[in-house]
Amino acid sequence: MTSATQLAAALKPREADIQRTILAYLRRRRVLHWRNNTGAMKRGKGYVRFGERGLPDIFLVLPGTQGQLAAVEVKRKGERPTPEQNVMLMRFIKAGCVGAVVTDVRDVEILLDACGWDTLYRSTLTSGRASSRSCKLCGREG
Repeated sequence: MTSATQLAAALKPREADIQRTILAYLRRRRVLHWRNNTGAMKRGKGYVRFGERGLPDIFLVLPGTQGQLAAVEVKRKGERPTPEQNVMLMRFIKAGCVGAVVTDVRDVEILLDACGWDTLYRSTLTSGRASSRSCKLCGREG
């Protein structure tokens, strides 16, 4: 690797940092969500695997959609999901969920706005009740 390539890699945020930023944003916006941990840990002489390979990093319930689940895979800019992650995202999409690969908080904002979150949030603040709006991603009324 050249020094310019090394510098560019060092300046690119780690996936864990992007996830932390997204999770903080979702908490701040009071969006029901959870971080899905998968992997393995050393236990004695062997390893214990937890979670299923390819499961997305974050699950969230899209506000204003009456329970529409979104499966979100977080990647660094320029990186792609693994084949297992692609297969799993497609399984969620075929089951009726929204599936997305995001690289920063702005991608999550776009996802929430597509389902009317911004309109829902503002109308709830001003009138105390949610407005009805069709989701641009799944077509369901929210």
